[in-house]
Amino acid sequence: MSYQQQGFPQQAQNLDQGGQAPAPARTNPATAIIAAVLALGAAVALTIVGFDFLNAIPEGASFGDLPAELKTVLILDFAAALVLLIGAILVVARKVAGAIVVVLGGLAGLTAILIVPVLAEIEFSAYLEAMFKFGDKGATMSALALILSPLALIVALLPPTLRHLRGSADAGYSETQPTW
Repeated sequence: MSYQQQGFPQQAQNLDQGGQAPAPARTNPATAIIAAVLALGAAVALTIVGFDFLNAIPEGASFGDLPAELKTVLILDFAAALVLLIGAILVVARKVAGAIVVVLGGLAGLTAILIVPVLAEIEFSAYLEAMFKFGDKGATMSALALILSPLALIVALLPPTLRHLRGSADAGYSETQPTW
């Protein structure tokens, strides 16, 4: 009497022609790569914005001589750029923490650009209008950072990105029984 006759269901053997289990499905890295490129672009734009602010400092003045508002903007620009850079590196290294760091960097990048009119006490619409006229390098890079930061944040949170960063959950594990 076999197991099948006793009512025990037989487990289906999912083996290929050679008698081995098929390789686990690979994930598509496209969205992870896009998230890393967007994060790098935002980091470069924020760095250029920071250096543009630094170039506007008069000769002989030091960082300590700057108003507190400008110091805050500079620190936010460079900190957000650093966080985005670290996040991009971690995403390329296929670490889930990279997506989280890119999200935090995207939020910091948005904050660094959008805090300027608040600290400078200028009208928000006038600030955005001047930025999107692309009149100079600082305005262009600010607009680029304002566009790329939320895009990096969104793409880092997409399920295909996170699935790729997690890797295959069943890598190296097969539900088939070994044949002895």
